[in-house]
Amino acid sequence: MCPDDRRHESLRGPKQQLSLTWAAYRKAAVYLMDNPLVGLDTHITQHIFNQVIGPGGLLQGTTQTLVTHTLHILPQVDWIVVLADRVIIEMGSN
Repeated sequence: MCPDDRRHESLRGPKQQLSLTWAAYRKAAVYLMDNPLVGLDTHITQHIFNQVIGPGGLLQGTTQTLVTHTLHILPQVDWIVVLADRVIIEMGSN
C-alpha cells in the first residue's frame, strides 16, 4: 500500500460518518447503506450502530438495507442475506 492509499483510507471514516449523519436527518422511509461502518474503530462502530442504525437508534421504524462485513452486529438485525460470487447462498432471521 502506498502512502497516498493510507491517507485516503484514513479519510474514509469521517466521510462515512458525515454521510450517515446526513442520511439520518433526511427522515426517509427507506435507507440503502453500503458498508457505512468501514474505516471506523470498534468503539465508534458500536456507538454508531447503537445510536443510529440499530433497533433503538435514530433510524428505528424505517426500512434499512445494510451491506457490511461487520459481523458482530448481525445478532441485532432482522434479516440476513449472505452472498458469494453475486449469488445468495444463505438467508434467514435471527
